[in-house]
Order: sequence, then C-alpha cells, then structure tokens
Amino acid sequence: MKTTFKIKFHFLFYIVSIICILTGLLKDFLMITYLIITHEAGHVLASLFFRWNIKSVTIYPFGGMTILEDDINRPLKEEFWIMIMGPIFQIMFFTILYYFIPSSLLKQYHYALLLFNLLPIYPLDGGKLLLILFHKFFSFSFTYTCIYFSSFLEVFLFLFLVITEKLSFLFFFIFLILLKDIYINFKQRKYLFHKFLLERYLYSYSFSKTKRIHGLKLQKMSKEKYHLFQTTEKVYFEEEILRKLFDSKEKM
Repeated sequence: MKTTFKIKFHFLFYIVSIICILTGLLKDFLMITYLIITHEAGHVLASLFFRWNIKSVTIYPFGGMTILEDDINRPLKEEFWIMIMGPIFQIMFFTILYYFIPSSLLKQYHYALLLFNLLPIYPLDGGKLLLILFHKFFSFSFTYTCIYFSSFLEVFLFLFLVITEKLSFLFFFIFLILLKDIYINFKQRKYLFHKFLLERYLYSYSFSKTKRIHGLKLQKMSKEKYHLFQTTEKVYFEEEILRKLFDSKEKM
C-alpha cells in the first residue's frame, strides 16, 4: 500500500479564491473550503484504513475528488465505507464548527455541498453509492454501462435547467467539468473491464456466491461472485475460461 499521494488544488480554486478576496467573500470561501477538505479527509482516512492505494486528491472550489488506484475486485463493503466516510466527516466537522460559529451561511453551504455530492451522478458520492448497489444485482459490464449513461442524461438535464432558468454560470461550469469526468471514465470502460478480468486471472479470490452463466459470455461476470459457464457440452470453471482468454498458447 502506498502511503504517499498527491494533493492538488485545481486552477479554478485559485481563480475563485482571488475573486472572493476582491469581492469581500473570503469568509464564505474559507467556510466552503473547510467543508470540502473535511469531506475529502473522510475518504482518505477510510482508504488508508482499508489499505487502498490513493493516487491523488484534487480540491476544486465547489468540491473535491479522491482518486484511488487499486484492485477492482476489492470488497464492495470497503468501497461503501470509503464512499460514506466523506459525508460523515463533513457532517461531523460541520457540527463542531457550527457549535463555535453558528452561521446560517455555513449551514447553507454545508447542506448544498452535501446534497450536491449525493446526486446519483458518477463520480459523485451518490453515483458511487448507486454503482455499489448495481454491482449487487447486475453484471460488471452492465452496471458501468447503466451508470455512465444515466450520469450523462442527468448532467445534460441539469445543464438544460441551468440554461433555461438562467442560473449562475458557476453551475454551468460545474456540470461541464462533471460531463468531462464522465466522458473520460466512459472511454476507459473497456480497459476497466479488461482489468477486472485480468485480476481474476492473476489472483485468487474467495467468494461466497456462485453465478451460473449460460454460454461463454464474460460480459455477464459480476463482482463478488464466482462463475460457472454452462455450455451444451460441459460446465467450465471461471479459471478455465480466463486461462483460455489470457494464455497466448490457447484459443477460445
């Protein structure tokens, strides 16, 4: 496990900070930054607790992003706790600060950030929660396809509302950045699926549930399940199918 990682401030963070200083909104900016940092601290500490590798933490003027690089086949319960500790830490540290500074603005910023992060849009916390739930019931490939397309639709809907309701340009910019992140993740979906299969080929995992798949359809493989592939001739174990896929000496 890597214990060092990059902490970056997005260029927009510096631009917005300068604007807030010039317009007398420094106090508001500091409140929001405090909430963002405590939120990301929750993700980071939970990741370290479960010994996940952290690639980087990026702080935006409207939120943060903790990027992890670890096995895709790590337990879903660990993913859940890493996801949920962000909002939990934000609530905890908001409560502490609000006790000493009972500001209505602080309260508004807290709930705005919390609700925004819980939108069911990947890679926000709400989208990650939806991803975990989908993994419980659907295949790996189908889960990511659904999450990406639903996230695309939701962001386009919010962009439409921002334009038609003539909301602040900041909202428009936030959803544009989200759209970019979704698109980048969407482009990497094949690589992600290949990595999922490669991990199952290289490493030994112990799963309590077994899933029977009719035909040699790798796209129907799921997280946290062992697979049996049923054909008209015989039943193949997961290891056999993955060996044929990755071993250059054999062909499927």
